[in-house]
Amino acid sequence: MASFDRRDLLKGTGAAALAAATGMPALAQSGGRVVVGTWGGDYARLLTKNIEDPILKPKGIEVVQDQAGDAPRRAKMVAEKRLPRGTVDIQGLSAANMYEMNEAGVLEQLDYSKIPNAKNLLPTMKYPYGIGHIYSGNVVIYNPKIISPAPKGFKDWLDPKWGSKIGFIDIQYQSIFIAASMAATGGKDMNDMEKAKEILLAVKKAGARVYPTNEAFAQAMKNEEVGISAIWKARVVQWQNAGIPCEA
Repeated sequence: MASFDRRDLLKGTGAAALAAATGMPALAQSGGRVVVGTWGGDYARLLTKNIEDPILKPKGIEVVQDQAGDAPRRAKMVAEKRLPRGTVDIQGLSAANMYEMNEAGVLEQLDYSKIPNAKNLLPTMKYPYGIGHIYSGNVVIYNPKIISPAPKGFKDWLDPKWGSKIGFIDIQYQSIFIAASMAATGGKDMNDMEKAKEILLAVKKAGARVYPTNEAFAQAMKNEEVGISAIWKARVVQWQNAGIPCEA
């Protein structure tokens, strides 16, 4: 983690990325079956809508999605390391999780000369072991009807005064700890886990709610069960377009 630039990580550089699992066949030209690990929900739906159906299916490539949170998928990758071939070809992981899995020796090293579109990648999206494909800022999301005055940063989100109107999204655990550390240190340190823990325990005691997925949290925002959290700016726009009362 020390090798990441703080501002780049908070902006979501490589925040969701594709990591090639060991033994992935070259299917782009020949067709075939590829298994893709994904978080599910909207993420999986958009992969199908924007990549699988319009681009891969016409090339004769059958895509099978292995939907689960990143923790069980990472555990599967490590467990299958001894096998000649894993059960998943491509994994969707965060930048930090990609690094972890590369250190564990379960990722293929990429040959960018075989990826024609690689020339269009931002430099921060190119890893030896994976390709970043999402870039979005991590922002405070709130319902102005419930939360006033408007929050100005992570510290305002993680204020126990909001009680049960504070929401957490379980699969966003990495950015939650970063935000809590930033809140606790006045924006000076994103790695102070002890101070972050103090902040998070305080809001837990105040009644903060935890939701398992982005979609579950969106429903809670729509019902006004919660009024403030942090999420990728792209999600805020998506939810605004869906009529959910929220600002960033």
